[in-house]
Order: sequence, then C-alpha cells, then structure tokens
Amino acid sequence: MTQKRLEKIITACEDFQIRMRHLLIGIGAGHALTSQYYGEPLYHASGFLASAVALALDHTSTFPIIKLMNTTEFEQRGLKGMYQETNPFIGPHPTMKRYITIAVPDGIIKLALGCLFPPVSYAFLSFTPVVYLKNRNVREDLELSLNAETIEIESLDLVEKIKGNKISLSLPQPTV
Repeated sequence: MTQKRLEKIITACEDFQIRMRHLLIGIGAGHALTSQYYGEPLYHASGFLASAVALALDHTSTFPIIKLMNTTEFEQRGLKGMYQETNPFIGPHPTMKRYITIAVPDGIIKLALGCLFPPVSYAFLSFTPVVYLKNRNVREDLELSLNAETIEIESLDLVEKIKGNKISLSLPQPTV
C-alpha cells in the first residue's frame, strides 16, 4: 500500500471514531435528560422528526458530490484517488443507484430508531451540521478541481495551437 492510501485509511478510521464518540455521548446525554418522557407520543414524534431533519441534511449535502464523482471528467482527470465516500457500506465511488439502494434502508432504520429511542436521533442530529459542512467543503473543492483542470487543459490546448501556428495572433490587415 502506498503512503497516501494508508493516510486515507487512518483518516477514515479517525473520522469513524470521532463520529462514534459523539454518537455515544449524545445518546447518553439524551437518555439522561429525556428518559422520563419515554412512552409519550410527542417525545417519540420529536425523535422521528430529528432523524428526518438529520437525514435530509446529510443526503442533500451528499447527492451533489455523488453526481460530480460520476462524471467522466472526474475519472479522466485522476481525481478518484483524491475524493472518496467515507461510508464503508456504500463504497469509495458509488453510483447514484448504489447510493440510493444503501441510503434508503439505512434511512428507514434511522427513522425507526429515532422514533423508538429519541436520544439516538438527537445525537445523530447533533453532529449532522459537522457532516453537512464537511460535505459542502468537499463539494466546493471538487468543483474547483474539476474547473481548474478544465481551465488548465484549455490553456494547454491554446498553447499547443499557438506553437503549431494554428492560431494567428496578429490582427488581420485591412484590404485596400
């Protein structure tokens, strides 16, 4: 394995550990603060809604990245090694179909857990802004990478045309 690949694996493991730590802290705190409400319909409805909001934020920030990762430019420019999905169940470069086939059952499970055990959904919702901001930053970086590559390729094509005298840089001479 290359050094770069090992660094990505270590970073993914660290991200996973941080997410799990936040999830467990959130569940514990949520349970301690709200356990007396267990069985109340509004309590369970709030857990369902918290899960729904967290899922909506997560998916709306992930969809654009998946779309960009499935463009031909993404693969042609060698960006596969730089950008990967960190969810181990989805895979590093999922298609939209693959993402949806994994995300829908996962979402149903999260909604059910949020309804049955609201502290789980409160914890999920508590770290969703971090996931959203990270996904937004990744999307912006990916868009910049794709655009920078396009500009660079267009510039190189222009230089090649100039070198091959395919483009005249002089102004046309007026005819008399």
